[in-house]
Amino acid sequence: LHYFHGLEPNKKTLPILYSLTVALTIILCVYNYGKYELYQTIVIGILSLDLIGGILFNLTKSTKHFWQTSDVKLKTIFLFAHVLQPLIMTFFLKVDLILAFGLFIYMFLCGILLLKLNKEWNKIFCVLMTAFGIYIFQEFNFPMQYNWFLIAYLTKLLISFSLKETAWEQR
Repeated sequence: LHYFHGLEPNKKTLPILYSLTVALTIILCVYNYGKYELYQTIVIGILSLDLIGGILFNLTKSTKHFWQTSDVKLKTIFLFAHVLQPLIMTFFLKVDLILAFGLFIYMFLCGILLLKLNKEWNKIFCVLMTAFGIYIFQEFNFPMQYNWFLIAYLTKLLISFSLKETAWEQR
């Protein structure tokens, strides 16, 4: 579970983070219940568990430290593995394949660039690339009902995962 919690997680925060992840996922599923087929609501639940949990856990000191001290190859594999979420959106939620794959390519290229930037520029570009990505994909008509996915996907991978630790966080 080091990929999720890091090597030395704060055991007091783990139940809170898991509870928040589950609660936000349930809210999203309840909100979408009846708007989609049951299997699509389940897919939304699975995607939101991954994305919401990823945002929250990637911002913890332990997980952030684990990923920041990991080699570039492992970080690149982590980013590349996230081609699955857009593909799942394509096959189960009927999002256009080119649009979904374009989102992945955008995230992957931005993520690789962010891994190379120093801390100050990294912080600035994490937020800038996330906001710009949301804007661009809305302009390319990313389905409005899945804006939660667009925002969570880019936030998880460009801000919470790619944002480098500051000296303050390392203390």
